[in-house]
Amino acid sequence: VARHPGTLGETIARMRLAELRMEKITTRKGVRLRMAVEEMFLSGPAPSLDLMQEQQVFQSVAKAYPNMVLGNEALFHLGERFESRRDWPQAIKTYRELRAREGQVPGDQWPRAAGRRLSAILEPWIVQALEEQDDLAAVTFFHQPGGSAEEVFANSQVLLQVAAAHRRIGFLTEAIRLYQALTQNRSALFLKEEALMGLGQCYLDQEDYVAARQVFERYRIQYPLGRWKAEALRSLALAYRSQGDHGGVVRTSRRWLHSFPAPSHPLRPAMLLLLAEELAEEGETGEAFRAYEVAERAGALTRPGALIRYADFLAREKRYDDAVTRYRLALHADPEAAQEEWVRLQMARIRRTQSHYADARNHLRELAEVSEDDLVDRLSASMQTALPKKGGS
Repeated sequence: VARHPGTLGETIARMRLAELRMEKITTRKGVRLRMAVEEMFLSGPAPSLDLMQEQQVFQSVAKAYPNMVLGNEALFHLGERFESRRDWPQAIKTYRELRAREGQVPGDQWPRAAGRRLSAILEPWIVQALEEQDDLAAVTFFHQPGGSAEEVFANSQVLLQVAAAHRRIGFLTEAIRLYQALTQNRSALFLKEEALMGLGQCYLDQEDYVAARQVFERYRIQYPLGRWKAEALRSLALAYRSQGDHGGVVRTSRRWLHSFPAPSHPLRPAMLLLLAEELAEEGETGEAFRAYEVAERAGALTRPGALIRYADFLAREKRYDDAVTRYRLALHADPEAAQEEWVRLQMARIRRTQSHYADARNHLRELAEVSEDDLVDRLSASMQTALPKKGGS
């Protein structure tokens, strides 16, 4: 510093002095004393810089050499200085500035190092956001350091949770990329099973049913006794259903019911219902009736949509009284407006078929009261006009 004033050598020396003081500050007390004694014997004590001088050195070097490794190194140490003072806003600002310089100087690793420090600072905020189920905040914090956060959390449960957060807020492309990275990471095999499940669910959300099937089949083969086997088989059945492959749904549903025979399994009612509905679609009437009976006893028929589909099936098979019973249950299950209109129209048709014309008129009048659709109103009026004036019950 004294011998070469105003040169690049002086700048480097001053920055090294500032680094040396930071190293002393962050070193254990006994080691600090040994370093000071060694300095005195080797070359005499190093010139002292106070805190503000250190900061000024790093700032001036970073400003003077923005397109050199030296300037980026100074900016990194400036970020460390703010960190040591727990000045988080300034530390984050500094590291982000350096992170934005990546690629400007070939071979310079300081921007990536800044990204790693930024990720480490933001990790508690990411974890807190995930715990508070604030997915948008978690995703925002995760992307602040650029790609460095993915590198820092590559072998961590945090990356798995962040991928799930991306999926929940609809950022499916990025969620898929993160899940794929986890499934390919040989250093994080303990995360692979859950990552495969997340990847398959993303493909389902994206309506890429071919990819979803491939992932869930892969899960089934790789993890025959896996933690999420029940969910994987159910999702595989849903992928088949979305493609209109009724046979695939029936096979997978039966495999699920064979693998999980316990009546208390939480997914069992839904799988029984899925099997019954697909058998009905396949035209396997006898098996569909039996499956529906089992599903009904298991408590699967509680939602209006499921009740209406069952009632429609019964009506097609001319089991009219059973159909009307399920239609009435659907009316008490808080159906949507369109569902209620359909139910009342179907009950009117059934009663007309049974020659119960008075009941049919009542259903049509009720339909006219709840309908807000002109087409439905005209249909209801036409059916009422066509009913015999007398006769029936």
